[in-house]
Amino acid sequence: MTRLCAVLGVLLVPGFAWGQDAAKQCVEGNPDHCVQPLGEGEAAPFSGQLYTPELALDHAEKVHSFDTRLKLEIDHVEGRLHLTIEGLQRLRDIDAMAMAQRDAANQRALEAVTPAFFEKPWFIATLTAVLTSAAFLAVFALAAEYTQLWAPAQ
Repeated sequence: MTRLCAVLGVLLVPGFAWGQDAAKQCVEGNPDHCVQPLGEGEAAPFSGQLYTPELALDHAEKVHSFDTRLKLEIDHVEGRLHLTIEGLQRLRDIDAMAMAQRDAANQRALEAVTPAFFEKPWFIATLTAVLTSAAFLAVFALAAEYTQLWAPAQ
């Protein structure tokens, strides 16, 4: 990724021209690859290309191979990103599986704990029936006593 940013930075950021002395500059180890800066009003030493044929071919080869090198670099970065995405998806799947196992263990632990007797449905139903019957009997007893108090004497 850093190489891609560096390549794009070199392409997108314009270079600044600093003044240099007008000396002939050659590539190390190859005296055929030289560049001779020209001053203002100075005539070129030859017509046509200002580079030697070897240097012109070298620059042309670099220009033509740039697309290939850039494509290879982009493919490399995309491959690394794809591996990163696959890794993240794998981690998400592992987390989901761990959460499912934890939830299953919690459910088993809850099922293993037996509720107290007063939480069981049969106890609640019996208690409700007894209390309801007692309430109705109390109402009937009060109603019977009330009717006896107000009943006409015979």
